[in-house]
Amino acid sequence: MTPRSLRELPKPHLHLHIDGSYPRAWVASLAERLGSDFVPPDGFPDTDEFFRRYMEVPALISSLDELSAGCRMLVESEAANGTVYMEPGVEPQLHSPRLGSLEDVFSAMWAGFRDGAQATGVEVGCMVGVNTDFPVTVAEEVAAVAARRAGDGVVAFGTAGFVEPAGLGRFRGVVERARAAGLRIVCHAGQTGGPESVSEALDELRPDRIAHGVQAARDGGVLRRLAGAGVVCDVALTSNVRLGVVPGIEDHPLPTMLEAGVRVTLNADDELWFGSGIDHEYELARDVFGLDDERLAGIALSSLDATGASDDCRNRWRSGVASWLQRSD
Repeated sequence: MTPRSLRELPKPHLHLHIDGSYPRAWVASLAERLGSDFVPPDGFPDTDEFFRRYMEVPALISSLDELSAGCRMLVESEAANGTVYMEPGVEPQLHSPRLGSLEDVFSAMWAGFRDGAQATGVEVGCMVGVNTDFPVTVAEEVAAVAARRAGDGVVAFGTAGFVEPAGLGRFRGVVERARAAGLRIVCHAGQTGGPESVSEALDELRPDRIAHGVQAARDGGVLRRLAGAGVVCDVALTSNVRLGVVPGIEDHPLPTMLEAGVRVTLNADDELWFGSGIDHEYELARDVFGLDDERLAGIALSSLDATGASDDCRNRWRSGVASWLQRSD
């Protein structure tokens, strides 16, 4: 039997940063307007260099209307890859105060996402993120916006930083404010840091999901904690290879995580920089690790109750995956 099309599998996309995920041609056009080129490198010597280059993209966007247009195009691109639900990670503080207040910036983002959702049928709920390398006061300002917009564009609140472990205890109050507003909690951990960074996230912030989490595979006890708590790890295969988190795709600990009973999703992280969309991430899981369609469908469904998706979207998502499995291509 011909393998089913993974592009047609209804998938969630939960780990994508908008400033690293816009369509590449659009970003190149913004750079050209400013008299420069945008050519992602074939690789990065380390994560520090990636983070430095990452900050080039927000600076290319010159207005709120342009920002809104980029968000709409991102939804359209995701729809073409079979995404049924997406939780883009947004950082309005990267565009404020240059383009307006935090509220103004988020409103522009949400207008673009909302328009894209209406045009494509993809449901969108934003994860507002803060950088744990910055002062807690910055996180408090961003969290206040996220809490006000809970249920009105925002479904989750996230933490990420260049350093892991990150001293996450400092952000406990900020995260609890977001949780009290009804937002899901997502922590970056287990990417640049070891299993201890995953333990720190579990201990300090009690997340619903962990972005990456792959270093937990080095410690059976941490894997058991993740599996026992039902915490979902939003894994990004290509990103982990391109940033040197693992030496090569065959070395990726995804099979170890699955064997341990950890719930995972597959994600592109930063398609703009790494050139791999979510459909390709599923193809890698099939081709490299031999996951069959039933296992891939299970991954597509594994985060149903750990997202901010509406009941209607979850029902369509579940039935769509069941229909995909019933096909005999």
